[in-house]
Amino acid sequence: AEVCERGEGRYDFQLKLQPFGRWGRMAARARAFATPICSAACDAGDDEDGVRDLFSGCVLSMSGAPAQWPHRDGTDDGMFNCFVPLVPLAEISAGPTEFALGTHVGEPLPPRSVYDVTTSAGPPRVTSTPLAAGDLVLFDYRVLHRGLANTCERPRPVFYLALGKAGRLDTSNFPATQLADPPLLMEDTVAGVDQ
Repeated sequence: AEVCERGEGRYDFQLKLQPFGRWGRMAARARAFATPICSAACDAGDDEDGVRDLFSGCVLSMSGAPAQWPHRDGTDDGMFNCFVPLVPLAEISAGPTEFALGTHVGEPLPPRSVYDVTTSAGPPRVTSTPLAAGDLVLFDYRVLHRGLANTCERPRPVFYLALGKAGRLDTSNFPATQLADPPLLMEDTVAGVDQ
């Protein structure tokens, strides 16, 4: 799995799914829920080149992680995220996801806009939904959102499946450039460790 840090105490593990196993079954369930809705939103219908999986993963918010900065997952239309919490998010202390409703339509805003932006419709209405483990929530990539602070004593894992219509690619959430191998320590070089 590839890992990106999404803020202090918040880690995003991109998963390479197989069609079997727990992760594969979870992705199949998310796909069955999300695909018809995303296809309708994209006017893709039953087109064989309709909505497809982009990637999947799990965001782990550690106990004590502060709230994220409001962000969008992308700025292109026709891309969606389906979240499946793996623990109950009924309590605000668990740090559920907060959404700024309606921020995916209308005037284009920068991907990292703050919530207090004012559009022609006024400031966005912000909400979070209490979810049970295994519930699904689907949203447009362009919706401003953030994970709230996790003040529970346990980590908060959320599985996700990113979907997009044909021709859409996520180019912003996992960089194409990989980190280089760390340099050998001076002690290793002195000790004759092969470089």
